[in-house]
Amino acid sequence: MKMSTLPRRRWSYSLRTLFVAMNAMAVIFGWLASELNSVRYRKLVYQEIAQSFGNGVLAEPHPVFSIRRMMGNLRFSEIALIPDSTDAELCRAQAAFPEADVYIANGAGFIGAEFR
Repeated sequence: MKMSTLPRRRWSYSLRTLFVAMNAMAVIFGWLASELNSVRYRKLVYQEIAQSFGNGVLAEPHPVFSIRRMMGNLRFSEIALIPDSTDAELCRAQAAFPEADVYIANGAGFIGAEFR
């Protein structure tokens, strides 16, 4: 009696498994790309605030989710804008930093309402 010695396949995947794995990876990488885009937008808005008002961000940063921390995310509790800021600038700062209280600063302190 002769036994055939065919090589044993170690990894065998069906086409369905390949599609499921590809879709799972697409969802994960899509989410990561979305988070990275959000972090880049927040940095851009922060740079614009810092250029127009020196250091326009007040108070200490809040803790940040670990993946966003690796991407360089900025998160603040309060943001002060220059007195001649427009409503559009206030809305943009609040949209970029929803966790922060956005104020219009004046020389003596804060004026205006909190945009939350």
